[in-house]
Amino acid sequence: MELGHLRRILWANMNDGKKQYYVYVMSSYSKRLYTGVTNDLYRRVYEHKHHLIEGFTDRYNLTQLVFYEAGGDINGALSREKQIKG
Repeated sequence: MELGHLRRILWANMNDGKKQYYVYVMSSYSKRLYTGVTNDLYRRVYEHKHHLIEGFTDRYNLTQLVFYEAGGDINGALSREKQIKG
C-alpha cells in the first residue's frame, strides 16, 4: 500500500479526534511477516519503509503494509496483536 493512499484512508477514518490504535502486519517479498501495534500508522509504516529503526523489519526488508485494524483501545489492540501472532 502506498503511503499517500494510506494517509487518505487514515484521514477519512479519523474517529472524531479520539485516540486510535492500530494493529498492523508488514511483509517482504520473501514472505516474512511482522506484526505490531502503534498509535500512528502512517508514521510507523514510513519508518519501516525507510529503514529508520534498526531491528527485525530493517534486517529482513519488511516494507509492505499488508493488513491493519484500527480501534480505540490500546488493550484491545495488544490482545489482537497477540491473537494474530498465535
